[in-house]
Amino acid sequence: MKQTKLKALPALHKRFIYTVLVCALSITGVLFSACSSGQATTTGGGPQGEWPTSITIAAVADENDPGAVTRDENFRIAMEEALGIKVNSFAGAVYNVSIEALRAGHLHVMTVSPMSYLLAKQMADVEPLVYALAADAPPYKTVFITLATQDSINTIEDLRGKTFAFVDPASSSGYMYPASHLITYYDLDPDQLLNSGYFFEYVAFSGRHDASVVGVSMGDYEAAAVAYSTLLSAHDSGVIDINDFKIIDETRIIPPPLALVRADLPQSLKDAILEFYLAYDDPAYFESRHRDPNARYVRAYEEEYDVIADTVAALNLEIGE
Repeated sequence: MKQTKLKALPALHKRFIYTVLVCALSITGVLFSACSSGQATTTGGGPQGEWPTSITIAAVADENDPGAVTRDENFRIAMEEALGIKVNSFAGAVYNVSIEALRAGHLHVMTVSPMSYLLAKQMADVEPLVYALAADAPPYKTVFITLATQDSINTIEDLRGKTFAFVDPASSSGYMYPASHLITYYDLDPDQLLNSGYFFEYVAFSGRHDASVVGVSMGDYEAAAVAYSTLLSAHDSGVIDINDFKIIDETRIIPPPLALVRADLPQSLKDAILEFYLAYDDPAYFESRHRDPNARYVRAYEEEYDVIADTVAALNLEIGE
């Protein structure tokens, strides 16, 4: 992928990514110490004799759900019993530190966002494993909305000269995907997109998806890009009436966060880990971790995440060292 020097807003992303890497280098020693007991050794562990005696998985803390700690522990114990080797869990992990630990071989399985997966692929030898999916969940995508009464706005092209809201420069569904959609399909300059008078009259960042929805409803913005699920939730909670809005365009489906695994683990162990994830069916765990007791893990494939690299390229972002 060609890397282009960033300007204007993309520089914010570059600065963010740079900070991530600096933090990783400065904090990695802490994680390495915490995970050192879980570093894999090949001393005959596992049914095939080639497995390490232990592996370490990263569990991201959820301060809004104290019970998640217990359910994560149940998950760890269940994995340990299924694999027949020691499974260590590093609770409270953050992406930047964990990716550095992956590269050093101190961490073996972790869950990442789509963008962090791209970074992990460049920094460590990893493979996609699974992601959580609920059969009745709305598709994870961004929709471009305006009021149903806006007769002059019916396509993206009609947004020229209008006021518009993204959510946050670091948001996949609130900025990166909709901006990439605009740039790719309407041949716009990524370094000019946010400049007043280039495409939009002006662009705002609302800070939250629901704030963008309410902002359009109140007339603060003539249109906005928001996660489709947020639009549905705002309607279900009575904040807005979805019939007052119209969707004029939408992005491709955004890949969900996924669990990944170090590629250099024995294939038989990777297969066993995958089998465990696919069979795990504790509703309390899925309610805690994925906000849906009916969600379950399904296999993740590399090609499902190719769109991430396309998005990064369209925005002129630099991901990696």
